[in-house]
Formats: sequence, structure tokens, C-alpha cells
Amino acid sequence: MKFFGGVFILLASVLCAYHYEKRLKTKSLHIQELSSFITYIKSQIEYFSYPINTIFERYEAKSEFINEIIKNPDCLKSEGFDSDIQNTLLNFFSSLGKGYKKEQLSLCDYTISSLSSYVQALKKEYPSKVKVFRSMSLFVGISIVILIV
Repeated sequence: MKFFGGVFILLASVLCAYHYEKRLKTKSLHIQELSSFITYIKSQIEYFSYPINTIFERYEAKSEFINEIIKNPDCLKSEGFDSDIQNTLLNFFSSLGKGYKKEQLSLCDYTISSLSSYVQALKKEYPSKVKVFRSMSLFVGISIVILIV
């Protein structure tokens, strides 16, 4: 019975590391989707001068994440982004549609550059974070198995 318990604990620790790796990938993909969405908003403002509501209605999102943000920008608080990116995005969506065209374009540029630098940092840190979390979860799993057996 202890053997099966030990195998179960090790399996749980490996699955925990896999879950963390998947969350990091998802976070990076969400940031890239947001960046392309903001680029779309910028182009619609710059070339067509559409109001924000029209831009949101015309955008055909390919992911549920963007659709959810269009309906409720406050859902960004629950996505697990770092506080500086979260504040940048909340500031962007709260300031969107308020002000002149030039201000809106500079806001879009600033947000896109912030997101791009964040994605670059995520890609740079990704391998080391995954290695550390895999090692830590496996170490904790082995330690618990040793304590039990």
C-alpha cells in the first residue's frame, strides 16, 4: 500500500510541474493575443477613426480570452499577470476611447511595447523557471515518499 501511495505522490508532483509549465505557456499566448488585439485597435483608430464600440463589434476574436476581455476588461485581474502588466492593461482599457486620436495611438504604442518586452522576458525566463519548478516538485515528491516509507 505504501508503494502505491509513493507512486501517487510522485505522479502528483510531476503533474503539478506540468500544470505550472502549461500556465506559463498560456500566459505567454494570452499576452501575444492581447498584443495583436491592441495592434488591431490601433490600426482601426489610425486609419478609419472608428469609435471603440464599433471596433469591438467588428473584431472577430479567435479565442475566448479576447472575447471575455471585450465583454469585461476587469477579468484581467484574475488572469495571473504580473502587477505592472496588469496595471498597464487595466489603464489601457479604462483610457480607451477617452481623448483625442493622437493620445489613443500613443497609448496603443506604449501598451504594445510593454507587452512585447514582457513576452521577451517570459521567453527568456521560461526554461529556467520550468527547470526549477520541475526539480522542486520532484524533490518535494521524493521527500514526502521517503518520509512516508
